[in-house]
Amino acid sequence: MLKALNDIPVQDNLILPVHQVPQTLLLTWLNQADVCTQQRVLTDEPAPGPFGASTYAYNIRTKQSVQIGNIDSNRVNRDGPAAHAEAVALYPDRAQQIDDFLIANKDDKDWVLIFESTGQSCPSCNSKQQIYVSDWIARDLIDESRVINAYGATYDMTLETAGFSDKIQLDDMQQFPNGGDQNSFSETRLSQYPSTVISTFADSNRPVAVVFENGQIVGVGVDERRRANLIATAEVNAVQVASRLKQDLGMNEPWDLNDAVLLSPTDMASAPLARATGFWAKISDYRTVKGFENKATQESPLLDNQRLYEAVVDTRYGSYGPSSLIHTFQVRHDGQDGRFENLAQKAWPVRVAREAEGGKNVHYDGGKDGVAAPTCGH
Repeated sequence: MLKALNDIPVQDNLILPVHQVPQTLLLTWLNQADVCTQQRVLTDEPAPGPFGASTYAYNIRTKQSVQIGNIDSNRVNRDGPAAHAEAVALYPDRAQQIDDFLIANKDDKDWVLIFESTGQSCPSCNSKQQIYVSDWIARDLIDESRVINAYGATYDMTLETAGFSDKIQLDDMQQFPNGGDQNSFSETRLSQYPSTVISTFADSNRPVAVVFENGQIVGVGVDERRRANLIATAEVNAVQVASRLKQDLGMNEPWDLNDAVLLSPTDMASAPLARATGFWAKISDYRTVKGFENKATQESPLLDNQRLYEAVVDTRYGSYGPSSLIHTFQVRHDGQDGRFENLAQKAWPVRVAREAEGGKNVHYDGGKDGVAAPTCGH
């Protein structure tokens, strides 16, 4: 029998906030996101994928709850392979709303920040959440004991219901922390590359990364992080630029960078955001450029890359520390308050079949700009 949430052991004499956030409330929010996402899968053109995410704050003293922003769905078919629901929920406008709320309530330490998602977060989304949370903790906007991530469907449930296997990436990162089964990680010097590549690194005054394919540069990214966009690292931007180029050229799968090399001064084997971003873009060859260590990316404002990596791959049930800044768990059913039905994932095969009959690629519709999904459940 699954343990009830209140049976999770208290770690290091810390009373975790999950013990004081009502299970019924978490389940209600989860089902709202699921129903909203299901409707988008069935009716929205172009359809987002079968995952929904939302952000809430709950005050354990006053019992007040606040929804921050709208329910978001993944936008993979428009915004790229890493535009999962949890990532869309941290797009700059959404991240700014959370930031504003935390600033306005900085002096009340009874607020708990809650990320909810209908499916268990992959390492890419977990990286992004950990990075934002580390910034809020560093700025004393929230205590690290006050952030939780509650999800509905496990990796196995998602694979069985909708055919998505996020667990492959997590397994690779857990089993091969220095690179291995899914990817190749190595070190390289720029002397073997064209002068344009060398000058790209030499002339930049910020962290920089390059996507190199078939003897030429197809994407250059520099660090463009700012308060509301903490994940615009050099590596993420380089992958995005390369993908957009293929999109502009009308390629059917513009996010497929399998033949490309991602070059960066960052040790990408232990930089979870860079590694996860490359995974979803199908990059299998990462090369750490030697001689430009001062232009490497530290992905988190609070943790070094190795600590962040440990946090991202720490997915034990009820995990909180010593690595993760976020207390992560699956929302449980206690036999009285209704179930998580996983409606959106069940609707996904229906959508795929309908699109296939019309000769459409449900995973990429040819659009260039993300289309805002209809508001629901707010």
